Amino acid sequence: MKCNKCNGQLSLFDKYCTNCGEKVTKFWDNIKIKPIKMPKIKLPRIKITKEISLIIIALIFAGAYITVENQKLDYKEKIRQEKIREAEENETLRNVCLDSASDDYDRWWNSSCKARGLKKDCSLPSHQADSYNKAYKNLKDECFKKYPVINP
Repeated sequence: MKCNKCNGQLSLFDKYCTNCGEKVTKFWDNIKIKPIKMPKIKLPRIKITKEISLIIIALIFAGAYITVENQKLDYKEKIRQEKIREAEENETLRNVCLDSASDDYDRWWNSSCKARGLKKDCSLPSHQADSYNKAYKNLKDECFKKYPVINP
């Protein structure tokens, strides 16, 4: 950009020429923008009667009711899924516990057989067999107390 008076070099931000002091006129200073008149658009007036108002209110309440009911159903389904998961977990843990009790019972029984110089699964005296059977029953009962059967 150059000065109109002295033809000196100017930057876009200069307000006055640095050579002659002349006020700088930029080309966009002379552009006049006329506002455009927008046509007025008339929208039709809708008369809202009491009946229409009541219908709108009823629709809002119906929508809110349906939303709440859906949330209740979702919550119930979530609880049901949680119970199923808990029942499955309890069943798995109970089975592990019962297997462990059975293994303990077999180990006790067979170690008594071995101590008597007999083979596995031998016949033991009734007082000893009753003692092992009672201990085994107590272990199984503990498994069912720790991990009860849950019906989802």
